[in-house]
Amino acid sequence: MLVALAGIEFTLCDVDNDLAEELAVLYVEKGGFPPRAKVDAIHIANTTLAKCDIIASWNFKHVTNIRAIKAVETVNAERCLSRIEIYSPQSLIEFKEDSKNE
Repeated sequence: MLVALAGIEFTLCDVDNDLAEELAVLYVEKGGFPPRAKVDAIHIANTTLAKCDIIASWNFKHVTNIRAIKAVETVNAERCLSRIEIYSPQSLIEFKEDSKNE
């Protein structure tokens, strides 16, 4: 997995922690994350504020699921924040492999 992901570009970013916390609370309030998974919501908030295009996560319970994805899309749209796509690492690897074969 690490070899497959090694070719994917990434950037480290600093974000406003207070704003990330506020955004995470909104994701929880929209029903995207249970309160006990707020740290996962903060992770998504940080990626949103860093203007990342995509986040990859194996956390199907709290991150890579339709409930979380819809809550993030809704809150981000309401706050005029950028859209972030949430995928499993496996789906990104498959996409990368499919792109090579085209």
